[in-house]
Amino acid sequence: MRAEPTPVPESASGATVPKAFTGTWKGPATAQAGAIGDIPAGTFTVTLRSGRAGQAVGRVVQHDILGNLVCEDTLVPRTATADTLVTGSSPGDASTGGTRTVTPRLKGERLHYASGATAAGRPGPRGSAVRALA
Repeated sequence: MRAEPTPVPESASGATVPKAFTGTWKGPATAQAGAIGDIPAGTFTVTLRSGRAGQAVGRVVQHDILGNLVCEDTLVPRTATADTLVTGSSPGDASTGGTRTVTPRLKGERLHYASGATAAGRPGPRGSAVRALA
């Protein structure tokens, strides 16, 4: 279902979102819980569309393991390569507040999501691969 990643052209206005990132991705996530280690952080749904730096190109919605809405972020790209998209995130009211860096990375047919949200346990990189919806 996913095409091979293509090189990302840089435009005068910044990075563009590679086509391989576009679509809706969904899957389980983990968060860091200090000495306990990683704990389940519910489900993330990441929706990305084409666009360039400075434009809102996506949304991340997190539900906890009980299905309650935890956080909703709007993603705006800063830089992009064929397999890494670095975005700024503006969280909604249910979130931990403040802006943060969110980095989706493509690894084969999977999207890995890493958030810089320290107050939320930096949800993401270990075990939080998000898979494309059928």
